[in-house]
Amino acid sequence: MREIFTKETLLKIIFIDILFTVSTIFFFESLKPAGSLSIVSVINQTQTILTVIIATLIFNEEKKDFLRKLVSFVVVILGVVTVASP
Repeated sequence: MREIFTKETLLKIIFIDILFTVSTIFFFESLKPAGSLSIVSVINQTQTILTVIIATLIFNEEKKDFLRKLVSFVVVILGVVTVASP
């Protein structure tokens, strides 16, 4: 039976956990100023699309629709800028 948690896998999990922790701390810090919830939530939701773009660059099997994903990302960023601008 194949090992699930190799040393390399555990290091990756720990690294991702550290990044997630830092991300969560920054998210809650950004909610402190009054009235910033609507802007912060919209910006926070873009992390899914950014994750897909990064995964597309890392994994070969995800590169087949890269242009479509990149265009989607640009459209979402334009929407975020539109919503976040006063």
